[in-house]
Amino acid sequence: MTPILAWCLREWRRGMRGSRWVLVSLAIGVAAMTAIGTTAASIRQALELDAREILGGDVAIELTSRTLSPQELERIAAYGTLGHTTTVRTMLHSQEKSTLVEAKAVDETYPLYGSLTIAGRGNVTGAEMSPESVMVDAEVLTRLGARVGERVRLGNSWLTVAGIIEKEPGRSLDLFTLGPRVILSRKALELTGLLVPGSLFQSTYALRLPDASRAEAVAHEIVAIGDSGWRVRPFTRASGRMETLLERLRTVSSFVALGILLVGGLGVASGVRAHMASRLLELAVWKALGASTRVLLVVHGGSVLLMGGLAIAAGVVLGACTPWLLAAWGVPVVVPGWYFSPMLLGATCGLCILAVFAALPLGRAVAVPAAVVFRQSARGVGFARKAPLWAWGTIVVGAAALAMVVLLLADRLRLGVWFVLGVGASFAVLWLAAMGVRAAARLGRSLPWPTWRLAMANMARPGASGPRLVLVLGLGLGMLGAVRLVTDSLGASLGEEIARQAPSFFVLDVPPHEEDHFRQVAHAAGAERVRLQPVVRGRITHIRGQEVETVPIAPEVQWAVRSDRMLTSALALPEGSTLVAGVWWTPNATVAEPRVSITADLAQGFGVQVGDRLRFNILGREVEASIMSVRQVDWTTLNLQFAIIFAPGVLEAAPRTLLGTIQAPPEAAETVFTAIARAFPQVAIVDVRRILAEVSTVVGRLGLAMALLGGLAVVVGLMVLMGSFAADQEARHFEAVVYKVCGATRLQTVRILAVEFVLAALVASGMAMGIATLASQAVVEGLLHLGFRWHAQQAVLIPLAGACLAVGLALRRTWNVLRLPAWRWLRND
Repeated sequence: MTPILAWCLREWRRGMRGSRWVLVSLAIGVAAMTAIGTTAASIRQALELDAREILGGDVAIELTSRTLSPQELERIAAYGTLGHTTTVRTMLHSQEKSTLVEAKAVDETYPLYGSLTIAGRGNVTGAEMSPESVMVDAEVLTRLGARVGERVRLGNSWLTVAGIIEKEPGRSLDLFTLGPRVILSRKALELTGLLVPGSLFQSTYALRLPDASRAEAVAHEIVAIGDSGWRVRPFTRASGRMETLLERLRTVSSFVALGILLVGGLGVASGVRAHMASRLLELAVWKALGASTRVLLVVHGGSVLLMGGLAIAAGVVLGACTPWLLAAWGVPVVVPGWYFSPMLLGATCGLCILAVFAALPLGRAVAVPAAVVFRQSARGVGFARKAPLWAWGTIVVGAAALAMVVLLLADRLRLGVWFVLGVGASFAVLWLAAMGVRAAARLGRSLPWPTWRLAMANMARPGASGPRLVLVLGLGLGMLGAVRLVTDSLGASLGEEIARQAPSFFVLDVPPHEEDHFRQVAHAAGAERVRLQPVVRGRITHIRGQEVETVPIAPEVQWAVRSDRMLTSALALPEGSTLVAGVWWTPNATVAEPRVSITADLAQGFGVQVGDRLRFNILGREVEASIMSVRQVDWTTLNLQFAIIFAPGVLEAAPRTLLGTIQAPPEAAETVFTAIARAFPQVAIVDVRRILAEVSTVVGRLGLAMALLGGLAVVVGLMVLMGSFAADQEARHFEAVVYKVCGATRLQTVRILAVEFVLAALVASGMAMGIATLASQAVVEGLLHLGFRWHAQQAVLIPLAGACLAVGLALRRTWNVLRLPAWRWLRND
């Protein structure tokens, strides 16, 4: 073993003063970062393993409001076993109640992969289903107040509830459903009369191939058969929407975990500074004996790297165990395993944080000349004012690496850039606030009150803990406050603003010939307003002559090209729309080509403008239209709005149904629902307020998870402060001895230090309040495009509570120091 390595190991064994809290905080940050990555990777692995079950086959073909022609069926069935399912949203009725359900009709081959499990019966196939029975989710029976064996009405048919669905292939990963599941045979669905020209339903044809490895090739061959308005997916792309949601949740959670790491990094800086301050005399001795600055840097930098590396390794191992813990707790969508990519990412982030925050105190310490140390006691020597260039270079490289990690983690580049800028601005503001506290303390040293004068002198001295308290506490409390303000704003928007403006019900599949009767029934039951609009389903296939798959589309509007959309025509500009470009078509104008009006978000996301052309597939027919106008629409009202509106004369020949909204006072809502459900059993009624309540519940759970991460940042911040106080214990003890020698009582000493801590905590809480408000407003208004609501309870009480806790811990630590004997300092000094 070389002497330098032996020296480095000796320094490592001696440890850093107060290193326990610092290393724990660093390990927690790395563990949070790794846990988020490994959990996302384990869920992604589960999706890949169950891809065929999720999709229903090796290849799936999806169509809206139509089925394959006999010729298409013959060509596709030649590839392997072909299964057919049809999904439709409709109402299910008992003798007294009704509820919206998602009915799925299956053929004899169902399921091609996975198993359909019915309570008390085990696995059931489509061939075993009777055309007079139906399987339902347990929630259906709860809503209807029915039991197994009773009869329920679906469309024109009365069916017997034959069992409760315990497991359905791929059902657990559905992102959003309007109602519980009902499964019946295809023959039973045909008898209900729900599938009429113009009705809205989803047809899915699943292929089980003799050789599953050819799924991608078969999907391309089916697409090449012709553009029939279908969507073809191999099992390798089975969980696209789930992947998108998982990626966004991982991004947001990883950003919060990076914030925790940054708070822990402040503790690293504080711990290394205190450690190197205690080694200044030793460094001077070694320099006098001929040791070079490089050797000292290798020795002490190596010891810091070893201690930090152990903390990082512990955090990585702890975070990597998360999938195993989730699996042990019964979470079904995780696959336990060791996922090295997120583990490497967590370790990289930890090492970058260690390098960024340890370089400056290390560089300034080894740059102190030995003569300066020998002329004074080591306790009176400060670090060099200027750090060497290598220290600044290390900081720049480490910060750049962290910025690159953020940009790689972000599912949208703009989100990553805003996070980097926001964190940088927060650090700059908090650092300026800390310097401002120190500058104000210098001015306060002339105050007439002894307690305040001494407190100001403490805050103004080099290495004071007050400015550090501002930086650490401000960042942690700012993160927690921002998370809570965003969650509360979302809850307020969903629970108050949107709910107040939203209609009571959406109705689907209203027969056009019964429009007048429908309005009469709704108004007679107490409805205040009924809006109905004829619609047809279609999808965008080309943008400016290019296939949508080859056009770069903004993530915010990719929903418009993923599947079929509701298309309508209108003579006049719809209520609630404002033209921002182009002109609206004039009545009775004769135009040779179809024209459309699109919303401003689509125009921006597609990169199109007035005069550009879009091509649609509408029930198998190709229609190309030019963009005549662009409209601004407020989607948050949930009123009847359409992203794409055709000019009259294009859609009228297609089989259409009516889509509409109903406004009813709360006291009449149940009556209106019951009256329409009884009079029009084929009409699907969506209770908007129930949907909003379910969305609010989901948002609340996500907010709780984010708040726990934000609270973890505060906990790490408090650990950093505890480590800082432990590192400064010798200096605090020396100050207490000086106060005692000068005649101060223990209570007077506590008052002096309490003033310092309280003032720093007040500044930190004020800065945290400002950071939380600005950050949450940017997220809510800039990214989510919702109204921001400032909640004083969250914005004020959270920072103040955290500040009080920090002051309490600081005073408790100080009181323990005051109890130490003074003889050691008096005998030596």
